[in-house]
Amino acid sequence: YPWAVPGPPIITLTDGPGGVILAADESRSRQDLYNVITATGERLNGDAPVNAVAQDDPPGSITDINGEFGVRSMLMRRVSPSTEGGAQGAADAMLRTTITPTETVSWTQSPDAAVQLGDVVGLDVNGRTGIIQVISSFGLPLDIGPAMSVQGRSQVIGVVEAGGF
Repeated sequence: YPWAVPGPPIITLTDGPGGVILAADESRSRQDLYNVITATGERLNGDAPVNAVAQDDPPGSITDINGEFGVRSMLMRRVSPSTEGGAQGAADAMLRTTITPTETVSWTQSPDAAVQLGDVVGLDVNGRTGIIQVISSFGLPLDIGPAMSVQGRSQVIGVVEAGGF
């Protein structure tokens, strides 16, 4: 999950004077938000599977299972966890990436062949500054002239706006 690992931006792109961004669209989603993860390690040798549960229950968390968000659970089946500890580690790691809403920014910019998937970039667009995104997809034109399209993704940790999530 490259968008779950903080890192400094390698470049900051802007839509202002002298900037390379031509247009940008921002959106947030709670589609992949889960606050209970059950990890199951199904052993290939036929032994009994291992299970572990991780849940978000600290008071004050926006996805606390005892709060207004309620319970939204996900079952994660893997063959790799062969011990209870391994299953618990997998459940804990998945929970950390699923308890935060996802912010996505799609933008068009001047073509740049140096763009790579997983690059961390800063964006100053649509009147906002300091937006951190990890490049999750892009389309680079093969001919001269057209702009390239880029999509980034980040996790918005602990941020809930009025009428938001």
